[in-house]
Amino acid sequence: MRKWMLLLLGVFIFTGCEHQDQVSKIVFLSNRESPKGQFDIFLMDPDGSNQTNLTKELETVRSISRPQLSPDGSKILFVGFEKSKSLCLLDIVDKSVTPLVTLETDSPQASFSPKKDEILYIDKLAGKKQIYIVNIKDKKKRLLSDGSAEDFDPAFSPDGKKIAFIRKTGNNSSIWIMNRQGGDLKQITSSDSKDRCPSFSPNGKKIVFQSFKKSNDICLVTIKNKKIESLFQNSANNTKPEFSPDGPYILFLSTTRGMRYLDVFSYNLETKSVKVASNNINFINQNPAFTPDGKRIVFESVAFDDSEIYIVNANGEKLENLTNSKKWDCSPSF
Repeated sequence: MRKWMLLLLGVFIFTGCEHQDQVSKIVFLSNRESPKGQFDIFLMDPDGSNQTNLTKELETVRSISRPQLSPDGSKILFVGFEKSKSLCLLDIVDKSVTPLVTLETDSPQASFSPKKDEILYIDKLAGKKQIYIVNIKDKKKRLLSDGSAEDFDPAFSPDGKKIAFIRKTGNNSSIWIMNRQGGDLKQITSSDSKDRCPSFSPNGKKIVFQSFKKSNDICLVTIKNKKIESLFQNSANNTKPEFSPDGPYILFLSTTRGMRYLDVFSYNLETKSVKVASNNINFINQNPAFTPDGKRIVFESVAFDDSEIYIVNANGEKLENLTNSKKWDCSPSF
């Protein structure tokens, strides 16, 4: 009996570790093995090893396909360009591709639901950006926006019950929240705001965002009382803030070095300190993403004729090139 228990425990530990390794893979785009104008979807380990091309036989991947792993690490969501633009799922094991919905836009800002069963995205309806959700199993899509304005930059709350988004009316854009059915609408920032890119805190009580209302700020708003705090501001373009999964860090992009440059910044909420996570390398450093544990950041770094994927600790230390390929390696995510 004891031997059986030890055996079962060993199986549980092995499969648990295997699952953890799978979800911590980095997915990215590269044209190192592709015909001109095309890209492929690759997977690699967080240390840069085991770089594997998953789409050698696929001709629908482009530089703007924006791949991302499903929460269980079994599939990859991407934008496919075949006869029409579509949100697609690539099965990592058998390499099969399942189109989910056709698109009018090249940039659907798609993301998996924390509940793993749906995908949130935007598309155009009567020329306006609107928010949709599609069920992965039956491919049924639902329009969440009410059509009264342009809605975009959608982001799930950590529990998957709420969605933060930007509503644009005229020249102004403010943060709103709705439930995953599209109801219970609440405006969080004022109607005369110029806000972008909301991201929930891990406990779902705050939202970090980009604001143009006074200068160009990275701000934090408490949902309950709508109190806003400016975290970082200067005359540069500061954009696309995102909370780390464990909470203490916020990453964002900034042109602090000058308009020719773009860098990944890391803001520590506990010490109120800011670090340049990209360490001023190359010209354009973009598409950052936290590792699932929030300890490190991957991003794409672009030189004149090359693009590499780097990884760095969330505090800006230990910068490392993962790809080291004289081709374009870009759009890393977990």
